[in-house]
Amino acid sequence: MKPATRQFLQDLLVPLAVFVVLATGTWGMGKLLADADRKRLEMETQVMADQVALRLEAWFDIRAAVVAQFADEWAESLAHGGADFPSRANRLIQLYPGFQALNFVDENRIITIVVPCEDNLPALGKSLDNHPSAGVREAVNLAQTTGAVHRTPLITLLQGGPGFATYAPVFKPDGELAGFINGVFGVDELVDGCLSETNLRERFYFSLTTTDGRKAYTHADEPLTAWRGRAAHKPVRIVDKYWNLDLALSRQGLDLASTRADEFLVASGMALALLLAILIFLYRRRQREMARNRERYRLLVENQADFLVQTDEQGKIKFASPSLSRTVKRAEAELLGLELRELVHPEDEAVYLEALGRMQAGAHSDSAEFRVRTPGEPIWTQWHATRFLSELDGEVAFVALGRDISERRRLELELRQSQRLQAVGQLAGGIAHDFNNILQAIQGYLEFVLEEMPPGSDAFNDLDQARQASERAAVLVRQLLAFSRRQILKPVNLNLNTVVNDMLSMLERVLGATISLGFRPGSGLGLVRADQGQLEQILMNLAVNARDAMPGGGSISIRTSEEVLGADFCRMHQGKGPGRHVRLDFQDTGTGMDAAVLEKLFEPFFTTKASGAGTGLGLATVYGIVKQHEGMILVDSEPGRGTCFSIFLPVSFGEMEQDRRQVQLEEVLGHETVLLAEDEPLLRQLAVRILESAGYEVLVAEDGERAWEIFQDHGDRIQVAVLDVVMPKLDGRRLAEKLREQVVDLPVVFVSGYDSDTARGVIDPMPGTVRLAKPYNRHDLLATMRRALGGKDAGKDVNPHE
Repeated sequence: MKPATRQFLQDLLVPLAVFVVLATGTWGMGKLLADADRKRLEMETQVMADQVALRLEAWFDIRAAVVAQFADEWAESLAHGGADFPSRANRLIQLYPGFQALNFVDENRIITIVVPCEDNLPALGKSLDNHPSAGVREAVNLAQTTGAVHRTPLITLLQGGPGFATYAPVFKPDGELAGFINGVFGVDELVDGCLSETNLRERFYFSLTTTDGRKAYTHADEPLTAWRGRAAHKPVRIVDKYWNLDLALSRQGLDLASTRADEFLVASGMALALLLAILIFLYRRRQREMARNRERYRLLVENQADFLVQTDEQGKIKFASPSLSRTVKRAEAELLGLELRELVHPEDEAVYLEALGRMQAGAHSDSAEFRVRTPGEPIWTQWHATRFLSELDGEVAFVALGRDISERRRLELELRQSQRLQAVGQLAGGIAHDFNNILQAIQGYLEFVLEEMPPGSDAFNDLDQARQASERAAVLVRQLLAFSRRQILKPVNLNLNTVVNDMLSMLERVLGATISLGFRPGSGLGLVRADQGQLEQILMNLAVNARDAMPGGGSISIRTSEEVLGADFCRMHQGKGPGRHVRLDFQDTGTGMDAAVLEKLFEPFFTTKASGAGTGLGLATVYGIVKQHEGMILVDSEPGRGTCFSIFLPVSFGEMEQDRRQVQLEEVLGHETVLLAEDEPLLRQLAVRILESAGYEVLVAEDGERAWEIFQDHGDRIQVAVLDVVMPKLDGRRLAEKLREQVVDLPVVFVSGYDSDTARGVIDPMPGTVRLAKPYNRHDLLATMRRALGGKDAGKDVNPHE
């Protein structure tokens, strides 16, 4: 061999060896990187599938729990009449997106209530026993048998698209089946609402498939076949049955994750220096790509408002989302290793420990609501936890998804407060109604006795004092009726500025010289439909309340304005509805009130004044009047900062009217035959004595049925009927209808102790009738009789308390 050839071979040996080594190393490194890339993508896909499955299960479980909770609450509601199903269902549909409908199915499996009505009307009255889907019938049978929520298989919804229905049984207190709460869900709306992040939907393709292979949901048309080896498959529990979740990186996600490093490594392996430069370059580029991928993954967890926490079996935090860190004002590192219990409000630790105990005992999932401590006020949170076995260390861990529900709890508290006031109002109204009857008898018989006593005598003066005391009692009754919203109103269209202006001089006399009064009327106010006397009562009660809060003097400012209120504001404060409202602000510079006083401010007989200094009905009366006028009242007060009452009344679009006050009428005797129906014996005897003393012939009945019997025997003689509104056996309205069937133009006088919703419905629709409020005196009754029989002011109601 020639030396030149040998030298070439020797010279070539080292570069060739280096080339072979570098090429082999480059090829081996490229293969390792490719395998690592594949494993990383598979792990990322699997972790994302776990997260998506967890979120979907939590999302569906919350709505199944809502249906079950609604079933429990509806069972209690049915025991009290159950008239508020639509309002409750609408509120749940708004709070928990994904509901297509919330229906009630009776014990015969007939759909009797559908919400919302417009889209679900075809289902009304249909029997589930005749449903074409055997899965629907099976779900209903399971719900009834087990007493738990069960869902149907995938069905085509009435509104179109795939979905399913859940059935929660409703049992009466005796354990008898009362029906089912039927929640209908559209799969597309539910999944889109749960998995709405743009980054998730762009980077991944996912779909849900039923166990029989039917496609339930897919968020894109991209098939999984090209990436089947990297796809994650995971069962997802939907209420009580499982579907299959398929999740893989989308083409866009693969494009973002992939690099051309392997190709560069193999192609540049022939030159050591270039290969090293390329390797360094590609390595740095690879690191940047991996950092971007990790950042995208973190965005899915960190940039969400809900709290995501992973703990071990003892409740020690292994991962906490930044949203929780921001809320409790603690660094993420500080939270790691901390027991979640330390973040729970001390008063709610028992709730947390019970839920943790159930999870430690082996429960797959659990839910709880408790307060979380923060540097400021604690917040109410709702948590749903799931148990899983960590693939990294093989240990059992819990993943909990939490949400701030402080606003919802606040609204629930306001609702309970309103319901409590309503219950107290009903009790007060009932007491006032019975007390009215007693006052009626006392005042009536005192009138007769006073007529026979010589004026100026001691006995006459004593009886007159008793009469005045009964009138003061009647004022107290009217305040109770105002709070319970049962007093008789005479609403007309009024300008609030005019009402306030007319009251200013009287308010100044009541307030005294040490308190200044200012009024700033708003311009262009709409009219309000209200009883002027009741509006004046509001101003007077607020003025007296403010005066007592400023014993050393001060100032009061009254302002009017017009505002357009939104639906959320009106719903929160139980107003009539959104739209134009006239606002009245009554502000003082008094001592103000703390939270404990504000909570009971409108309750009757609640007062902070000294014993004997007040009845505790002033603000309760204001509250009742405002609510009866379909308005809203808000209070802003703190100790030392005074108080501002803000009243909102809906704008009326009618014409301006004058407030028609009753004019005193001369007592008119009569000779007609009267049919009197009154179930209270004392009032019946009093009315008979008044009418007979005035010349009327009276046919007396103790209830509606007896009155009808008397009319059948003496109908040709009867010229007017005086009927109590509420009577046993046959009420005044139905009796009047029967009488009018025989005598079309028969005059009718309705007597009522209060103007409840029932009494309002009994009287208002009947033309040609006159209404008389209790308690009344002899003059009121006789004047009303002449009106009913065609005398002066015929057709007007009589309110003897104006």
